[in-house]
Amino acid sequence: MIEHDRLVVAKFGGSSLADAQRIKNAAEIVRSNQDRQFVVVSAPGRRFPEDEKVTDLLLETNRLAVEGLPFDQAFEKVADRFSSIGRQLECHSVLDWLEEVHKGLGTHRGEDWVASRGEWLMAQVFASFLGGSFVDATSLIRLKQDGKIDPLSYDLISNQLKPNTVHYVIPGFYGLGPSGAIQTFARGGTDITGAIIAKGVNASVYENWTDVDGLRAADPRLIDNPKIIDKITYKEIRELGYRGADVLQKDSIHPVFETGIPINIRNTFNPGHPGTIISRERTIANGEGIIGIAGRSGFAAIQIEKFGMNEEHGIAGKIFDVFRQYDLPFEIAPMGLDEMSVIVTEEELNGKELELAAALTKAVEQTNIQILRNLGLVCLVGEGIRKDIDRILSEFSSALADANISIRTLSYGTSGNNIVVGVDGDKLPLAIRSIYRTLL
Repeated sequence: MIEHDRLVVAKFGGSSLADAQRIKNAAEIVRSNQDRQFVVVSAPGRRFPEDEKVTDLLLETNRLAVEGLPFDQAFEKVADRFSSIGRQLECHSVLDWLEEVHKGLGTHRGEDWVASRGEWLMAQVFASFLGGSFVDATSLIRLKQDGKIDPLSYDLISNQLKPNTVHYVIPGFYGLGPSGAIQTFARGGTDITGAIIAKGVNASVYENWTDVDGLRAADPRLIDNPKIIDKITYKEIRELGYRGADVLQKDSIHPVFETGIPINIRNTFNPGHPGTIISRERTIANGEGIIGIAGRSGFAAIQIEKFGMNEEHGIAGKIFDVFRQYDLPFEIAPMGLDEMSVIVTEEELNGKELELAAALTKAVEQTNIQILRNLGLVCLVGEGIRKDIDRILSEFSSALADANISIRTLSYGTSGNNIVVGVDGDKLPLAIRSIYRTLL
């Protein structure tokens, strides 16, 4: 048994494992650091832009099987991918594993079981090539009825995954549900598995290996080569992710946040780059305002106006009760003493506008209701905002005015680490560009 002062969990995403050469690169990364004792893998992703992900192929195969249609031809695409990988890595057992998956499809094991087989196959292939030990996620991760992690999982992990000379390889994306059947996470759920394993083994760091050098300060589809963020807090990245930044699966933050384990986003194809560190706290540089920008369109603002609203006790509760009655998730954008703006997604609101307005008018007498559609939300994030709020508000307002963009809603979070600006949805990209040029 080897004593380790620094245990590392390394998760590799689908793009990092899309073919045999990429798998070799990932294995070399693991071997290059003896502390990388625990490896979590995704199913193979796209090898090129027009390629198909293995999970999508499996789900299509399952659809045909469930409908009683021939599925062998569809499954052949999955078999070809893994057979090719197996030949190049000299992993001949892959044919037996594929046969097991094929039988499961024929006996209708369920969509979650089928969706998880890409990770299951990849973990066994990776363990074979690495000379490691495959450990199925079903023996480690238990899920409750609501899909949340059963705390028993952490005892199972700590009892079964003991640091030694053999690397443990665990498939991501699934665990065992309360019925005893396989249950998957949301897409991108291998991030969650990695975080759960990191907490269970009390890792020093959770490495998330992907195909980018780290977290960017803005969407590279909108900004040409936005800067890499070196360090960011859990709270900051949650705000960016919630507002549309494609960073980590959102539920993957919770397990490591609870124990303070840092996440290191790294690039499998540029392993020398230090990437981005996500931790509880970070040092804020002098003059640093915002650290990143994210944005999403497809929102609507329900503006509720009533004279003397601020003096009426319980009015907020009445308003919130109406939104809960219509099962509408919402957030608040304060407007003034006599106004409140409640923001919902257009998708959730669709078809409920008239009923919602009538219910609000009944709950809050003598009120005026207006619904603003086609709203885009831009989120400015940074722990340094609270120290320099006046300058930041002035500069981004001027940047939007210069771009002829009107501010439709504005909210400064109570935590002080984010500002959310509502603009016309079709002007969202321009708004993000304008703010980035001014403040980053």
